[in-house]
Amino acid sequence: GPPYDIGIVASFGKFIPASIINRFPLGMINVHPSLLPKYRGASPIQTAIKNGDNNTGVTIQELHPRVMDGGKILAQIPYTLSNEATRLDAMLQLGHVGGKLLVKVLKNLEQVRRMAIEQDESEVTETRLLVKTDAQIYWDTMTADDIMRMFRAYYGSEPIYSFIRIKNKVKHVQIIELKHVDPKIPPINREYLNYPPGTMFFARKIPYIEVVCIDGNRLHGTRFVVSGKASNDQYQFIAGYLRGKKLTKFPRFLSAAPDLRRPTPEYIFPPDYKRPEYPKFDESINIVRG
Repeated sequence: GPPYDIGIVASFGKFIPASIINRFPLGMINVHPSLLPKYRGASPIQTAIKNGDNNTGVTIQELHPRVMDGGKILAQIPYTLSNEATRLDAMLQLGHVGGKLLVKVLKNLEQVRRMAIEQDESEVTETRLLVKTDAQIYWDTMTADDIMRMFRAYYGSEPIYSFIRIKNKVKHVQIIELKHVDPKIPPINREYLNYPPGTMFFARKIPYIEVVCIDGNRLHGTRFVVSGKASNDQYQFIAGYLRGKKLTKFPRFLSAAPDLRRPTPEYIFPPDYKRPEYPKFDESINIVRG
């Protein structure tokens, strides 16, 4: 007989024909990082984080030759996602959880297969292979939470990105390190809510660039990559692209690359926009680095 008993795949992303599955005496099984039938397909971890899910998990399923992630469920285990977990964190954690579950399934394979259940097709949700444009920030509509979830979902894969305009050039800016701001931390500019979403505030000896979002919350960026060049910390980014470039006093990230034949249009808040109130700041916090 063949020198193997069973085939195991994880994050494979392609159909395996029945002719190959049937070469294995015990068939083939798949380890999938979601609680099927939710999030079938290529990006279950990214989709769970981007959607703000608190719970995910791992499924061990029979490999189906024609339906992606559509085989019988052999075993599942839920897992709670931290609200700060990145894609890389979740991959590592779910890898450990899935590995332990796989060992249990293999040790009890005959019994597990007798108890296997078909997936409920009415509960199916699909994910797809992500592309670079999925990581584009739309400051006009995305809240700070939306942007941070996208940042965490794509962390270590496709960095989220935006655009800045410097005279007659557009720069593509990837944001490599980003943090949500505790509302109690004093802002760099006390009137930040009067500025368009995407506006950047910076000052000497402050170790981040502060960006205001459409919901009035703020984000702190500390590492950037501009148009494919070397990674810059916030001071290098400010010195190289923001300060002394004949920009407005407080330049802003743009949701889309502008038409260079025309001036960048002034931002207009939507007619139904309700300006958030300023939070109460903790004045004992010193935002200036010594």
